[in-house]
Amino acid sequence: MTALLQVSGIEVAYGGVVAVRGLSLTAEPGAVVALLGSNGAGKSSTLRAISGLVQPRAGSIKFDGQELIGMRPEAIARLGIAHVPEGRGVFPGLTVLDNLRMAQFGAGTARQGDARAATNDVFGYFPILGEKARQAAGTLSGGQQQQLVIARALMQKPRLLILDEPSLGLAPAVVKEVLDVVAGLKLSGMAVILVDQFIREALRIADRAAVMEQGRIVLEGSIEDLSASSIAAAYLGREGSPVAAPAVPAGRGTERLTATVPGLQVRQLERAAAARGVAVDDLVGAALQRYLKARTSPAGRRK
Repeated sequence: MTALLQVSGIEVAYGGVVAVRGLSLTAEPGAVVALLGSNGAGKSSTLRAISGLVQPRAGSIKFDGQELIGMRPEAIARLGIAHVPEGRGVFPGLTVLDNLRMAQFGAGTARQGDARAATNDVFGYFPILGEKARQAAGTLSGGQQQQLVIARALMQKPRLLILDEPSLGLAPAVVKEVLDVVAGLKLSGMAVILVDQFIREALRIADRAAVMEQGRIVLEGSIEDLSASSIAAAYLGREGSPVAAPAVPAGRGTERLTATVPGLQVRQLERAAAARGVAVDDLVGAALQRYLKARTSPAGRRK
């Protein structure tokens, strides 16, 4: 099947910090792609690049053959791409119905007949929203608000739906309910890219999976071809994962050091680096320099 979305060799950076490195990914109609990886792996940056919220500094992103890089987010949305970012961005003072209507104004599809049909469709996916249509969105439960933001995206009648952590903060039973709806969207021919912390549930509804590590895809394939052990190894890190420290002053010259670090510690380093907004290499290098400075100080030599 011809890919609806083709991402080729993109690179996304925030200042000097590279979040996505030479990433390629495809999404096909009627299929769910689960994009997995630890915090700071570059998943959300990849999604933001597709929807135009950040501009890659290299590579290509094509949707149905049209290049997206350089286009504004609202223009990309009108092509048929709906992005549900992490968090429940409802308009709390508006009713559920008005929240849904707001989506169509943004996508340029606010004709009355279309709006009524789209509203009936999303109430079919999420019946509880129909029951609470006149209720303020801010009074909904967390799970109902998450259903609302997905329903709002579906009001645009997208061909590609991008979901970033839709299960965040939800009870497991609600997670299953929400992702069951996402799985049902495949029947309409919609392409879905899903990032979710509930890996088992994400893989349950996915057709393909890709695992990211430090801005790169390290494992990709169909669910049938990927084993649970291979996904776990790529996601959690293999024992003996190499982490290279940047060049460290050594007298008048420099040298490059390579350390072998257990996979769990690599994940901890990634989380620490993401929290500080720096690359893992920079974090390790700075720590090493502090250690060497302490060891070579008069107080350090006496220990």
